[in-house]
Amino acid sequence: MSVADYTQTVEDHCKILILVKPISIGNGTKATDFKFNRILQMINNLSMVTIPDESRQIHIRYQRVVPLENNDWGEFQAHRKVMGLVAVGFLTQLDTDPSTETQVTKIVELFDNLKEKYGATLYNSRCIVIGQTANQSNEQLRSDILFYLSLDQSDSLDKDIRDFVSSIFWVLESKNRDKSYERSERLPLLSVPIEKRDLVGMDTDSRSYKKKCLGRLRKNLGDVCLMLNLTQDALIHYRTAVDLCKSCNDFLWLAGSLEGLCVASLTSQSQMDESSSLHRIASFQGSAAGLLAVSNARSHRNRLLGSTLTEGGLPVPKLKYELSFDEIIDKYREALIHYKKFGGAQIIETEATVKASRALIERNLRLEASDFLHNVVSLAASATDETERLQRYNALCALYTQLGFHRKAAFFKRIAAIQCIQKCARPSWNSFYNMSIETTSGYRIKFDPKECSQIDGWPSLQLKVLFELIHAARKIERPDVAMRHLALLLYTQLPRLGVAAQREYTHLLAILAKEHVAKSSAVAIDTGLILPPVPLSNIPEARVFRLLELEPSLLPRTSKTGGKFESTPVFIYSPMQLVKPKDKRTRVTCVRGCWCDVIVDFYNPLNQELHVSNISLLCNDLDADCPSQSVVIAPISTRAQLRLKVRPHRVGELVVTGYQATVFGVKSLVRLTSTTVCVVDRLPHLVVATVTPNDVVVTSNRFTVALLSGQMRDIIVHMVNQSDTAVESFSIETTNPSIECSYTDCQSSVKILPGGSIDLSVSITACDIGWSRSELDDPKKVSLKSLGGSVKIIYSGGGGRVSGYYRLLELDIDVTVSPSLILTSWRFKPPRSPSVIDVELDVDNVSKEDIEVRSSYGLIDIPTIQSRRVLHEISRLKYSVCHSLSDLRDHLSRSIALPWCDLSHNNHGVGVWGDLGQIESSALVQDPISWDVTINGTVVAGPVTVPLCELVAMDISICGELTQSDCWLSVLPYQDRLGSEPLSDIDQKLAMVGIAATPIHHMLPVSPFVHRCHFLVLSPGVYYFRIAVTPNNEYSDCSENSKTISTFNPPISITTTSNT
Repeated sequence: MSVADYTQTVEDHCKILILVKPISIGNGTKATDFKFNRILQMINNLSMVTIPDESRQIHIRYQRVVPLENNDWGEFQAHRKVMGLVAVGFLTQLDTDPSTETQVTKIVELFDNLKEKYGATLYNSRCIVIGQTANQSNEQLRSDILFYLSLDQSDSLDKDIRDFVSSIFWVLESKNRDKSYERSERLPLLSVPIEKRDLVGMDTDSRSYKKKCLGRLRKNLGDVCLMLNLTQDALIHYRTAVDLCKSCNDFLWLAGSLEGLCVASLTSQSQMDESSSLHRIASFQGSAAGLLAVSNARSHRNRLLGSTLTEGGLPVPKLKYELSFDEIIDKYREALIHYKKFGGAQIIETEATVKASRALIERNLRLEASDFLHNVVSLAASATDETERLQRYNALCALYTQLGFHRKAAFFKRIAAIQCIQKCARPSWNSFYNMSIETTSGYRIKFDPKECSQIDGWPSLQLKVLFELIHAARKIERPDVAMRHLALLLYTQLPRLGVAAQREYTHLLAILAKEHVAKSSAVAIDTGLILPPVPLSNIPEARVFRLLELEPSLLPRTSKTGGKFESTPVFIYSPMQLVKPKDKRTRVTCVRGCWCDVIVDFYNPLNQELHVSNISLLCNDLDADCPSQSVVIAPISTRAQLRLKVRPHRVGELVVTGYQATVFGVKSLVRLTSTTVCVVDRLPHLVVATVTPNDVVVTSNRFTVALLSGQMRDIIVHMVNQSDTAVESFSIETTNPSIECSYTDCQSSVKILPGGSIDLSVSITACDIGWSRSELDDPKKVSLKSLGGSVKIIYSGGGGRVSGYYRLLELDIDVTVSPSLILTSWRFKPPRSPSVIDVELDVDNVSKEDIEVRSSYGLIDIPTIQSRRVLHEISRLKYSVCHSLSDLRDHLSRSIALPWCDLSHNNHGVGVWGDLGQIESSALVQDPISWDVTINGTVVAGPVTVPLCELVAMDISICGELTQSDCWLSVLPYQDRLGSEPLSDIDQKLAMVGIAATPIHHMLPVSPFVHRCHFLVLSPGVYYFRIAVTPNNEYSDCSENSKTISTFNPPISITTTSNT
């Protein structure tokens, strides 16, 4: 044999071989080839034919090419014999054209030549002529010529082919039924081409010769029985042939008989599995596919384990001489050993090994199949013909792929690819590339960058295969494919490349990019494989990719709830934890027409300077501007930070998916974690243009000013609208009561046009921070204090205002405070009138400058590091209003906040005293009652002198509105004992004449209450009268410790004079 068929299987032994050949009477055309392929497909559909009256099915194998050398081995193995011939010819003229008769004659002549060529083995033949109907010409009177007008009008073709196959079947059946070999003493000796020389001089009368003839005949009958679907008869013939050939040392035919015995046993087991599966499916209503799979698996398992029981436990009917699977493996090995003894049977040995391997693979016996394939490897290495070696390596690749040994399959495919270019005058680089690309799956080379995230496979092998693909792609003039493979090499193998290799490959990529413009779309190759674009995301490597939030002054803001009430959902217990997956995408809010920034940190992994150009962001289809940038990165992981920008032009969601860049002439689209930008409609943009006075330090929106405690400073902030949207709403808030802000326009009418401006007046008062006494005593220890606050400017306009968005411009104000005036102590003076009271303030000037303080009594100059007592008049609060302690403190703090002036720098401020301590509420609140007291008709305005031992009249008139009824007006005389308790028991010194305490049931502001009493001074001295209005339960006591509603202040001082 000259050509091995590596596609053969065990089932091919049971099939009749029919040769289907096209007959060309002129130059072949693509249309003719198409028609032949179509009719060949129609014939191939008849791969199994049921013979009438026999209830037997025979299988057919159609081949377009069968070498004559292979056909000569038909006596050794009948399935190699061409038993039928079907020739197909097409007429090129119309049926009515006279030249068609000539064409028919030519087709018939070529058909007869084919019959003569394969006549030694043919049992029957047919010639199909397409393009003419049958008439009465000589050629058309032949029964082996079939005429059809067209392919569409060939309905009888199916029947004609079945009849043709049936005729071959009856020829084989007649050979099977011929038992003449049992009676004949002289049998023909079947032989193979390599035995022709050995037959010369052979003793034909010997017993060994007769056994050889009978053994070979029985082996041939076994082949015929397999084709006739008579498995039991085939087993008997093969078994007999084995015994006969073994007895006469006919090792080649012994090997064929052993192989036939194994094939017949495998065929029997396959038929048993199919019948068992079909029986179970017919008796059970369910999924046919599922039951078939389960039944096949169980039957196959039983046979592997040597079981002889069916699924129901009944014995499995086993054919006579049928081998178990272990025996099949042993017999196959024995057959291969005998095949090795004959050099001319190498192709037979190879095909037998391939068929045995496929049978083992189908039964999932991988290790046993691998052992058989080792024999094919040695046979392939010993083959001398390059084409033969190429076919064997491809067959090994296919078998190892079916076996699941993908790396070994890739190894043989790569060897086959090398055969296309090695030691060839005209290397076939196309074949080399197409075969090499098939090895990538075995070496775990993935062309999709999404599948290359993890290291998988064998890097050294992958690197070598990729380099071979790059070289082959350049040889076949596909620079686009070479660039795609080179980009994949750099993407996956960069960490394993040395410095020299990195420079070589990157330089090669740059050269290819200059020769051919790289595409960002997928590239298709001749094999149909699609090569997706490979982004060089690792050259450079983006280790940081972060979308920045807008500056606080540019960030659009809105209310959290949007004015909608969200009710609390009803709680329902469930054991299922239905947790919604979190959206891992970063979300940033931006304004239409406003720039957004993305920070990208690039690292250069190469040992060379890296030029990266056309770097810009990748976004979804939302309209946006993405300007490009370029950067040069120094070698070896030097960080280069870029700020990429994007400006959306429409409202919606802008998704930033990554960036694009050009490296070594290759444009890469690098997809990273998606970041969503929520784009809202346009909003105005206010910025600070100028700030006065000039001593205010301005850093962005932060102002820094140095003040003395209590100093006041006015700052004018000039702001400009830099957007193309007008400011339609404007409001101001402050976070510190010491900072006040205002502007001249009315808030409801503020509208700042694009390019317009507005002036804000910010008033700052430095409050008392609170320095310790030790700090104030030592000026070197006095530290500066800080006062912080901010002015929040809330404004909106345009479409953003309609959507409920606004912007917040926050002006931060930092005040550095140094001490100025310190209040060391204070006290109230006795009230001079019901509405005012004097306060004495002890003030220290701890500043470095002289300060002039203005009080209600004039200007007081306080030199630096000195103290002064300042008397100041403050108003008293009305009694009719209820005042809390906090109100009293606030009133006192405001009243004594004395204005002052720094004489050296003309700085102005007010006294800020901090915590004032305990406050006497009665001193700050006016009496609810106005008093008018006269003694002997004279209004009391100070100390009164009365004569000794004379009756003195005291008239008391009060006016006001009492909130409490049933009160008492009491008069209590006493003497002051200089710091001791007042002495009220003075009956021996002063006598009261009349009623000293009288009830007050009701009093109105317009109706004064009048009371008169008299007293007589019996002993010289200084006496005091305490006059007060007390509650009903306090009528008998109006001492200092008693509860009073109103008291006449100051107490009346009485002195006596002598009568002489």
